[in-house]
Amino acid sequence: MAEYDSNIPTAFAGMKADSRFDNVESFAASETIEFGRGVMANSTDPDHTVDVADSASGVFRGIALHVHNEAKKYEATDTVSVLRKGMAWVDTSEAVDIDDAAYVDVDQDGKFCDTSTDNLATGGAFRSTNAAAGLALVEINLP
Repeated sequence: MAEYDSNIPTAFAGMKADSRFDNVESFAASETIEFGRGVMANSTDPDHTVDVADSASGVFRGIALHVHNEAKKYEATDTVSVLRKGMAWVDTSEAVDIDDAAYVDVDQDGKFCDTSTDNLATGGAFRSTNAAAGLALVEINLP
């Protein structure tokens, strides 16, 4: 008989928060990208390709959404579903508070934070609080 865990997590990185109107675009991954990470335009093919956000001067494209596969990440050349408008669960590199401005921590493999210094602006905000690094909701609204 199979065993099941009765303590199911609230969410996981890259999961959409709800079914409200959102905007998701497809880009090619230039490298491995984990779900729930901030992505930016690739410098050599900004119209079609994204990278893990690793530069404060990059162009923020959105949040790499979860897709159902065993790997829990996108591999190079995979098609990445990028949330550009809406709300999703993301990995954070530090504690965050609801309504804080959201930034991508460029030194933490695309995780999110509320520290503006030397990080990539998203124009979004946190919609939940966490007391330490972990999962939090981020809402973004990119044109």
